Amino acid sequence: MGIMDLIGGVLSGGATGLIGLGVNAFMSFKKEKEENRHKESMVTLNTEAMKAEATLEIEKVEIEGNIQQNIQASKDAAAGLAASYEHDSAAYYKGKQGKVAHFFFGVVDFCRGMIRPSLTVYLVVLTSLMYWAMVDLVDGMGTGINDAKAVEIILMIVAMVLYLTSTCVTWWFGGRQLEKNDLANKK
Repeated sequence: MGIMDLIGGVLSGGATGLIGLGVNAFMSFKKEKEENRHKESMVTLNTEAMKAEATLEIEKVEIEGNIQQNIQASKDAAAGLAASYEHDSAAYYKGKQGKVAHFFFGVVDFCRGMIRPSLTVYLVVLTSLMYWAMVDLVDGMGTGINDAKAVEIILMIVAMVLYLTSTCVTWWFGGRQLEKNDLANKK
């Protein structure tokens, strides 16, 4: 073995070491690149999760706000309805009056007490009569106005009377239920 063999061995060993170092550096670079890509995807996933969580929190706050508004609106409606019933139950026929005043206050109280049931009965009867009149009118469209205009007028009248009827009936029977509950609570 000569010097050339020794020099060749040193050079080939060095070259092999350099190649190994290059492969090792390349593998470390690839590993670091993969780790960076993994970190980026984790950051993206975490960001998306945080956005989704924030969106859900905003929706939750909006829903809770809507619920609170609905609760307040229901309380306001109930207070208005209670005030309406309180107003209806007011009576002038109280205290000590003369016979004439006593009689007239009794008439006033009777009229006030009869408005709701009378109006309810009237509107229910009117709704029934309108139904039969509309059937007759549609059967014989021999009126002076054109058919489309007649149908439009009929629909508007029917819609309004049905609205009024349903309002009165609901108010009347709702009031009766409140009176029953109030009597049951007082016992």
